[in-house]
Order: sequence, then structure tokens, then C-alpha cells
Amino acid sequence: MDRVETASAKLKIRRDEFALYYFRPDGKYADWNLWLWKQDGSGSRFSFTGVLDGVAYYRTKRKEFFDRNAQVLGIIVRTDSWLKDPGTDQFYAISNGNQAVVISGAADVYALGSDKPARMIVKEPPEPRPAPELTAAVKRRLPEPILDDHADWIDLYWASWKFMHEKITRGRVRNGFVPLYIDEGFNENIYQWDSCFMVAYAMYGLGVFPVMPTLDNFYGLQRDSDGYICRTYNELTGKATGENDINPPLFAWMEDRYYTLTGDTKRLSRVLPVLDRYFEFVKKNARSEHGNGLYHITDLGSGMDNSPREEYVRHGAWIDISSQQALAALHIARLASAAGNEMLRRKYEDEYASLSRRINDYLWHEEEGMYFDRREDGAWHSRKTIASFWPMVAGVADARRAKLMIQKHLRNPAEFHRAHLFPTLSADDPVYDGRGHYWRGAIWAPTNFAVIKGIERFDRTFAHEASMNHIEQMSRVYHSFSPDQYEFKLPSLTEPNIPRNGNGIRQIWEAYSPDHEAPATRWDAKLLVRQKFCGWSGVGPVALLIENVLGIEIDAPSNTITWRINLLERHGIRRMKMGKSTITLIADTRRDLADPVAITVSTTRKFRLLVYLGDSPRPAIDRWIEKTKLPLRLANEPSS
Repeated sequence: MDRVETASAKLKIRRDEFALYYFRPDGKYADWNLWLWKQDGSGSRFSFTGVLDGVAYYRTKRKEFFDRNAQVLGIIVRTDSWLKDPGTDQFYAISNGNQAVVISGAADVYALGSDKPARMIVKEPPEPRPAPELTAAVKRRLPEPILDDHADWIDLYWASWKFMHEKITRGRVRNGFVPLYIDEGFNENIYQWDSCFMVAYAMYGLGVFPVMPTLDNFYGLQRDSDGYICRTYNELTGKATGENDINPPLFAWMEDRYYTLTGDTKRLSRVLPVLDRYFEFVKKNARSEHGNGLYHITDLGSGMDNSPREEYVRHGAWIDISSQQALAALHIARLASAAGNEMLRRKYEDEYASLSRRINDYLWHEEEGMYFDRREDGAWHSRKTIASFWPMVAGVADARRAKLMIQKHLRNPAEFHRAHLFPTLSADDPVYDGRGHYWRGAIWAPTNFAVIKGIERFDRTFAHEASMNHIEQMSRVYHSFSPDQYEFKLPSLTEPNIPRNGNGIRQIWEAYSPDHEAPATRWDAKLLVRQKFCGWSGVGPVALLIENVLGIEIDAPSNTITWRINLLERHGIRRMKMGKSTITLIADTRRDLADPVAITVSTTRKFRLLVYLGDSPRPAIDRWIEKTKLPLRLANEPSS
């Protein structure tokens, strides 16, 4: 404490400031940082401001964490691989003074100058209100799926939109934000990773949700000097939360999805320069000198916070960020082609070819039939994580490699083919946790979406089956899970000063257990993950339901809908938007997949309809559908 007091005297902390000191006897602070969260549960990573007289300190404005309603700060001193000192979560009440002290190995937090633990007066937070139901007027503006034999999936679909409706956020325009956007809302930051996957399905609700402005927030905050876009930005200040702190570069993928759904060419000229400059920033700042021209990131930057990777791979070659950069190049090339920018198209076709070649040459392990990370010394990091499947969605994997990964790993019950497909860590890994434990086994919406979209390129039937599994497991948890009846004992859903957003009943969760009909456990494996996470968890019940279960593929630029019918029940969708068209498609009940199909179609504009039955390579129906005042009945006919 004497060392801390000496450092404090030199810093001269003011009344309107707050300081947190951390003392280690070994003086080694290079790998340590802070995870701090307020009473509303919003948490973020913070680097120490500096080290003075052998003491690390974090200095900030008092109002950042404390006000009349928030008097207690949650504290974790940790590394980016989530090694924690002393190992437990800690709390500090500002009533003890504006300078707190954490001493390595000590479970208590001290006030400056005191040898006694700081007093804690903690009140239970009020239970958050349940999400209001969608009004009939809002529902009429959204696509309406039809699945006669799966009413529970339809309930889950509408619940996803209900929770998403709460995420519409007013932006602080003076800080560079757009007036309205969608935000997960679990803290005061916006996140690249979350925003991209919210947009991936929210675009089916265009006109109800401020979808693409969600990405415009990041584009507007792009740094002029070098194209940097931070992983997260603070909504109160508009400031980046870190330097060279990136997330998976997925903007181009989402922009291409939006273009394919809407045919909106006007947006392309504005976003392509942003995507180009961001690609170049990542290329300049995240390429590894040890990785054969490929890329590195951190566990937190990859989005997979406690995945067992960073402490082993470090600045080697990471399979996910390398493949995601290839994915970005692929979609920038497509968007450039749509915009008629031939120079940019050629540039990114070359980038894509080069990255694909490097990934296949350096990260493909032939004996294992799998892509793996490489460490800084070139050795394999042979942990089977969900990151290994990003080359499939990026189109980097060829059909032979994809088939090997599907048969040997994704269909293997000892690895990724669990009760709920697909865990983020192989079940045969020593640290796999069947309850989830965040990224050490849990089922996460973004990675399941990416893996299924990768499978779709090579095996549409398996992509259909995997989508049904994912939605069914989410539906069972939504309709039946109760924390009080879970077979594992859990602490209270409501921690001191951290509202958990509900009572755990009829919820959509941040992540799911691979082996139990339950939500996953969070990063410390002690509590369930966050509730009301739509947010990105809606990407399954909405986007996968429409695209891979119902089998509806929209291509607005060519004015074509491809419908791949794999269900026997009456199914389809009403009020589906394609560009400026509004379309309804309904297939009648059949007894067998080989039976002919009869469908009902209506549309506000002319479009081409291709209908495929199962895995058939030839369309059962190929017709241009004129604008119809009354529903049109169609049946199988030869391909035109």
C-alpha cells in the first residue's frame, strides 16, 4: 500500500476522477488489463493508463462509471486469454473513495490508504421489463413464414423480431452516429462482430428496422488517415475503444447480402471506398511476419474470447482472420463488378486468389483433413475449433477439402456433430465443456451461420438439416427451459448489481449448450449467458429459416427467386421483399419428396421463379411470373 500511495501522490488524482491501482510483486504488467462493468451490466476491456513506481494504474473521469444511480464498479484484472488475478470477480463502491486498490492474489478490493477491505453496500437491481409483443401493424410489414407442422419455430421467429424491436437505438449525431440504428445494447459500445450478424437477418425487416445505418455508424467513424475501423466504439463519446483493435472484417459480406436482396446499386459507390480502405488497413496492420503472408488477431478480436488459441498461436497465422480477409476480397470484387469498377474488381480478384493459395498451401493439414492455425515457429496448432471452417464460406476450400471436413469433422459425433450442431470447440478437446463455457463448446449464432453457409456451397441437404437442428434446439430452449429445473445447479440469474435481462423463461440466449437443452454458460462457467440476445442470435430463426429451411434464395439484381423445396408440410412465406417487389410463395402438402408439388404465387412485380425439388439438378418449375391480382397456381412442368 505504501508503493500505491507513493504513486498516487505523484498522479494527484482530482475529485472528479477515479483511479484503480493494481500491484504485482513481480512488477510484470505487460500482459495484464482490466475488464470493468457498471451496475447495468455493461462491460468492456480497458488497458492500464500506465505504470508508476512499480504500480499499474487506470485513470479516468469519475462520471464514466459512477453517477447517482450507479455507485458500484465490477472489476476483473485479467489477460486477454482470461487468466484472472486473483481469480474471482471483484467489486468496489465509490462511497469508499475515488481511488481503489487491487493487490495481486488478494480477493478483496481496498480503498487507498486503508488496510481493511472496502465496504460494500449492494442492492439487488430491479427486474427488467419483459419485451412488449409486436403489434399487428408491425408484423404486417415483416415477412410471414408458413410451416404448418412447426408452429414452435414460427413462435421463435416472431420472438426474434420482438426482441430486435427493442434494439432500435437513437444515435448521438454530434458524436458521429446515425440518428437510428440497431444495437445489441448489453453495454454502451457498438460492436462490429455483433452488428454484422444483426444486419445479416434484420435486412429481411427493411422498412421496420434501421438496418444498413447500423453499418454506417462504423463507416462514418472510419479514420481518415489510414482507414482504421475499431472493433468497438463508445456510444456516449463516439470514440474508438482501442488502437489496432479489429474484429472479423465482415462488412463486405453483409453489403453483398444486402445488394443481393435489394439490388440497390446506389449504395455501392459510397461503401466501396470504405471497404477498400479498411481491407488495406487490415492488410497493413494484421499480417504476420511469421505467417507466410497470412493474418493474426487476438482471442478477443476474433470474437471468440476464451477460445484456446491466442496463448499458443500469438502472431502466427490464424485460420479465421485469414479466411475472413479472403471473404472480404471475394465480396468486394463482386460489389465492384456490380458497380462497374473494373480496376477494383481485378484488384480484389487478385487479392482473393493470392490469399486462397496461401491458406491452402500453409494452413491445410492433409492427414487431419482440416485447416489449422500455425504458431509463430511454424508448428501446427492442432486444436479443432470452429475457426477451422471459415475457408468453406469464403470459398477457399475446394470440393475435396470441404467434403473431408464435413464427413470427418462436422458429421462426427465425437467432434462437432453434437445434440446441438455445431460447438465452437471439438468435443474431443481436453477443455471442451458440454455446458458451453462460452467459446469452449457453446453454440454461437455467428459461427453456426458461417459454418452452415459454408456447408451450403457443397452440400445443400446437410445445410438444410443443420439449420433445422439449430432452430429446433433454440426452439426447445425458448419454449421449455427453466433455470430452476436445470439439471446443473446455478447461482441466481441476478448477480449483485447486474440485471440479467429476465427470468430465463421464453428467452433467446447469447449462446447455447451443445449437449443439453439449455443456454450455454458464460466465460467464467459460473452463470448462464445473456438473455434477450436478438442481437445476433436471431440470425438462425430468421435468416436460416428463410434461406435454408424454407429454401428461398433471392437474387434481386437478376430479378430471380430460387426455391429449393425439401419439406413435405405446407410451407412458404408471405410478404417477402425482393427489391421493390412483394412476393408470396406457398407450397401444398405432399406425402413424399418425389411427389409433384403445387404452389401458390402472388407478386406485385414481374419476376423469374425457379423451383427445385430436393437435390434435383433440374428445376421442376422455371417461369416468369407476371404481376398478379389474384394468387396464381403452378405445378411441375418441364424446364423452359
